[in-house]
Amino acid sequence: MNIHSPFMKYTLSLLLLIFTFTSSACGNEYGMTLNGDRLHTPIFYLSDYYRSFDKEEIQRKLGEAISKRGQREDDFQNESNIALFYMKLGEVKKAIQILEPLAAEYPDEYIIIANLGTAYELDGQLGKALNMIRKGYAINPDSHYGSEWIHIKILEAKIAHGSNSSWYISHPIVTVEELVEKSQGQSRHRNHLAAQIRTRVPFTPAPNKVIANLLRTYAKYCEEYDTYENALMARIYVLEFEKSNYQSLRDREALADLIKKIKSREDIYVGFSPMFKDLLETGDIDPNLLIYAADTAALQFEAADAIQFEQLDSLEIYKAQNDSLQKLAQKKAKRYKIQPAGQNGFFWGLLFGTIGLVLGIIIATISYRRKK
Repeated sequence: MNIHSPFMKYTLSLLLLIFTFTSSACGNEYGMTLNGDRLHTPIFYLSDYYRSFDKEEIQRKLGEAISKRGQREDDFQNESNIALFYMKLGEVKKAIQILEPLAAEYPDEYIIIANLGTAYELDGQLGKALNMIRKGYAINPDSHYGSEWIHIKILEAKIAHGSNSSWYISHPIVTVEELVEKSQGQSRHRNHLAAQIRTRVPFTPAPNKVIANLLRTYAKYCEEYDTYENALMARIYVLEFEKSNYQSLRDREALADLIKKIKSREDIYVGFSPMFKDLLETGDIDPNLLIYAADTAALQFEAADAIQFEQLDSLEIYKAQNDSLQKLAQKKAKRYKIQPAGQNGFFWGLLFGTIGLVLGIIIATISYRRKK
């Protein structure tokens, strides 16, 4: 068998990724800037925790909230929570039916106004959504780490896109300059755009043009003002969220240019951790593999962030965190159909898989020749 063939390189690379990205974790690292300096900034990733809601847990909370109806004077807060749970479960119209009368009764209550704005957006009522989110931002501009101005820009872009189907390709929803201006005086641990992307992703799973547009701006921002590690992660995620073949080609080219730029700078490349160097090497093989690699790496980043032993108050807290990580690992295995194996499982799996592949090629070749 020719191990140098493109197919075998692709297969072996994927196998290598599985072991590389499940055997190491980064945690909080000092990333590399354009000047070759190290900068401490949180790694941007989209793990399963950020990608979807735990619907079983939300159903449980919804049941509890419904059972408490009418028991307290601040029942409007409980009603707002019920509406939010309905939104997360995809029952948006139920949420609107609860929130509209609440907003009329409590017009200065930020959470109710913001939730109604989001519900209108999910229901496609963009004009009403924009009015509510603007009103909410005027009431509490510090919400979501001060990033709700981006939510306003998103709604304005959605409305503009309604009359121009190519709007997202030709316009950034948020510019790097706006992000820099709004972020002045803010901690790097509270990046406005990263916060908004993570907030929106469970409501708008991939593919999604809005998230893809925001990720492009975040990548450009990170190249100039943050770290190349975060720029790389953002560029990888763009490939997952963009569904247009034409735009995806441009995104692949932008990712290739970023990888080339990083590798051409020895002062930057030498500072990259082994995990990020593996990402770069994977990109040289096939950018599409990076989607899997970044997704798997995100599990490791989250594990490193979650388990801070010096902050654990008890063994029970550690057990709860460990159980949570086990659930994430199980989801990951299910998503990519990675089956658990014994000590020699990988060897025998690879052997029989290779034999099956060779036999398949032989049979296909014989059939083709007979037809000719």
